[in-house]
Amino acid sequence: MLELGENLGWGTTAESIREAGERVVVIVRTAGVGGSSGASASWRWGQVYAFRDGGVCAVDNYFEAREASKP
Repeated sequence: MLELGENLGWGTTAESIREAGERVVVIVRTAGVGGSSGASASWRWGQVYAFRDGGVCAVDNYFEAREASKP
């Protein structure tokens, strides 16, 4: 998926990373330009990482960034 995005000129960056108790919330922006249309597009989404015994034990993905920020 990452290679496909790079080939099409799409990129992903972390806009914010914050602790939320035992979890870490990451707000991400994916943006790029359509290959055929040339139209620009972007999408803000979120991930929540849970930890156990010093490592990541779960990652929840959220289509809407605000959903990842809910307690």
